[in-house]
Amino acid sequence: MTSRSGVDAVLRELRFGGVSATAAAGFGATPEGDDARFRFVTDFDSPERWPDVPYDTAAPSARHDDIVRSRIVSVLDEAAQTMARRAPAALRFVNGQLQRVLLRHGENASGGSASHRSHVGCCLLTNLHQPTEAALVAIEAVTHESIHQLLYRTEQAGGNFCDLAPTPTFRSPWSGARLPLHSLVHACFVWFGLLTLWSELAMEPPSDDEAAHARGRIAHCLFGFAFLDDLLDSPAFPSASVDPQVLAVIRAMSAAARRATREAEPHATLRQVASARQGAGWPAAVAAGLA
Repeated sequence: MTSRSGVDAVLRELRFGGVSATAAAGFGATPEGDDARFRFVTDFDSPERWPDVPYDTAAPSARHDDIVRSRIVSVLDEAAQTMARRAPAALRFVNGQLQRVLLRHGENASGGSASHRSHVGCCLLTNLHQPTEAALVAIEAVTHESIHQLLYRTEQAGGNFCDLAPTPTFRSPWSGARLPLHSLVHACFVWFGLLTLWSELAMEPPSDDEAAHARGRIAHCLFGFAFLDDLLDSPAFPSASVDPQVLAVIRAMSAAARRATREAEPHATLRQVASARQGAGWPAAVAAGLA
């Protein structure tokens, strides 16, 4: 059985709010060198065949050409520098969890990221060069997959969070996809971590486009948590198949997200909610509600 202290430690790791790198270094300072870089190995060429993806990561066609490789390296550098300035705790977290990242091209695959419990410390990023806001996409992707690494390691140390059977499946309140129980349980932790991440990044963004992106991601995270309790309370949900300590923390994350929503959006109508989400103080109010 997973200990409550072990799951509580996971939750503490996912609270990315804190003193900015600039404040920690001194007023006017900018993080430099290793403090503003990802430490994982960028793997463009290994013969690794990643499980459960719709293309062969070892095939020659999955290799990026030199121009795209240079573009991806620049994207990752920009992502790390952004995290160092505005979400330094998240950057430290990524650097502690990810040791290697496979970077591949999928001809008939959409962009995205993947982790697998047989490859702890490693993840796959597909078509990272394609998104318009590639650095922001990269920030979310490496944070998302780093959370999976933490969860895998916690399970290795203290036992699986839940039954690992591939069926039955349940609809994710965030993606709408049908997920097996173990993927849904992981998703609860992942989306809570992403909620705290974007709540940090949304404060004082450097451009209107980035502000809109960050606010959209916060709203998406909160939307899923609004429906999570209904799923957990459904007679079809196999509560007995989830470690009780894990289930208690999932409910605590759901309660924190709903509290953050109430504190940031104390309004009665959709029009008022939409207006509140455009306010300068909305991300900070969400972050304060999650604390």
